[in-house]
Amino acid sequence: MALLTRRCVAFHVWRKYLPQMPNILQTTSRDASQNIAGELPDYETVYKFSLIREASTWNRVKLQQSILGGLCIPGSFILTGVNIISEDIFASILFIAIASNLLMHSVGYCCNNIIGFVYLHKNNKDVVLAYSNYWGRRRDLYIEVADIVPFSSIPPSITDPLYKKVYFYPSKEILKINLTKSEIFDDDKMNHVFGGIEIVKK
Repeated sequence: MALLTRRCVAFHVWRKYLPQMPNILQTTSRDASQNIAGELPDYETVYKFSLIREASTWNRVKLQQSILGGLCIPGSFILTGVNIISEDIFASILFIAIASNLLMHSVGYCCNNIIGFVYLHKNNKDVVLAYSNYWGRRRDLYIEVADIVPFSSIPPSITDPLYKKVYFYPSKEILKINLTKSEIFDDDKMNHVFGGIEIVKK
């Protein structure tokens, strides 16, 4: 009985702090460019980022580049230590590895956590945000519309021409959404999800 009581207390504590986190965050093996509207009963696609495949691919290549650089630098250092390659070659490998990784991660910043699809439930309360994470893996965020901070409440940013930041109540997680290279299938529903129709329309 005491064990059951402790579990009940733990459950209520967990429920108390649950609203501070997104409702459901699911990492899938699907390609970030795959539209899964047919697998979501009562949901419809209201937004698609036209370059989500390219953004996801860049992030996956970034991961491979990071692994390759992480292997090349210590490997070439060892080869230099045993006099198989010269210090000049090692310096060149080091420079190329660092420069290429800086390039991939700098350019890839705009592709991190970028939304590829928005699916809205017919009840107009639930929404799924499918996005590509830092390493190019697709994540489907199941959340309520009420948990999304409206665009009209977000101050302008210098990054707005590239992407808008999507904030959530009260989570600190931030996603990105591009409104120029995109397809908005229903302006009214898009506005319902994010707020500020004058911002949503291109």
